Amino acid sequence: RVHGGKPVCDFVHEQISCEMLQFTLENHPEIKENLDLSSDDVQFIKELIYPSGNWSVKSSRFSDKSRKFLYEIVSNELNGCDVDKFDYLMRDSYHIGVNSNFEHSRLLSLAKALTDPNSGVSHICFRDKEIETVEEMFAQRRRLHKIVYQHRCVKLFDNLFIRIIAECGNKICLPSRTDSSKRLSLVEAHRDPNIFCNLDDGVLTLIKCCLEPGLETAKKLMNNLEHRQVGKFIAYAYIIPDYLESTTVTLISDQFSEYLHKERGQENMCYMYPIKLDYGMDGYNPLLSTYFFSKNSQVPYLWSHFGGDNSYIDHISPAKINARNLVVYTDCSQDEVDNIRASFYKFCQQNGRVKYVRPFVQDPDMDNVTRRLDMS
Repeated sequence: RVHGGKPVCDFVHEQISCEMLQFTLENHPEIKENLDLSSDDVQFIKELIYPSGNWSVKSSRFSDKSRKFLYEIVSNELNGCDVDKFDYLMRDSYHIGVNSNFEHSRLLSLAKALTDPNSGVSHICFRDKEIETVEEMFAQRRRLHKIVYQHRCVKLFDNLFIRIIAECGNKICLPSRTDSSKRLSLVEAHRDPNIFCNLDDGVLTLIKCCLEPGLETAKKLMNNLEHRQVGKFIAYAYIIPDYLESTTVTLISDQFSEYLHKERGQENMCYMYPIKLDYGMDGYNPLLSTYFFSKNSQVPYLWSHFGGDNSYIDHISPAKINARNLVVYTDCSQDEVDNIRASFYKFCQQNGRVKYVRPFVQDPDMDNVTRRLDMS
């Protein structure tokens, strides 16, 4: 969660899930008794949720190589192919009305837990003929991120919420449900499950009605949120792939500020939001870390180890699955939108790191309207 180029909080949802599990079992011991869970069992469940967590105590199953495949069921950090992803892809696709060609039931029916003879570690493996099904899962994830999860309007409202919380700072604190003397700010509420449980839509009403001084900006943003005065869309762009590693949204924003000051003598009233589109592993193709087995052999293998030829994977996967797009908004008046859009268009032409996508603009060097297509 970032605001103004600085992290607002160090929220890790897997860690929060583990803390909420512990909180639930402590406050409802009958659950633990009914399920006959030992302390080792509880720790094992936490490890399944967050395998790479910094655990001071590990379960008895953690170091057992023959059971390592268990850590790939809920949260697969090897390649991201897990039941958590199956669940939200199928559920969200259905309720949103987005078509999906991913057949999770077929993939599960052709999955096995096999041991890698080289490392002795067991992995969840899929029949080699289902490589297209696995790839379709990652493609569907990318598709939903592009048209739903990271839609430019969704990003705008997400970041407006973050701006509101950041503006509140330590001015609004929430009490613990079990200890009224313990209070944490909205930014720090995730550190205590007792207080985290108080975070619901009522927090927005609390901000709006709070009489504490210093909340004027937060209340103004709340008013903008309620009346959908959330900024005016300027442009959609993407970072040219060759510059992905050396280019950040903060860098582009700073460079655009310099450009506006130099060319027009005005301050940058725009804000940019990043849109990250990939297969969930920062541009790395997770198919290369997925184990398969053949009809005639129960020995698992990585596709990259099978004759060292990745041409088939390159054929069924996009050549550039790592895209970094930008959405640019402004709080300026409507009269200024066209001028700022034209300035951003010219900036992209001169910058060389960013490609302008849309909306259409009148290119000053051409007589016709130039159409910019989204190549991501």
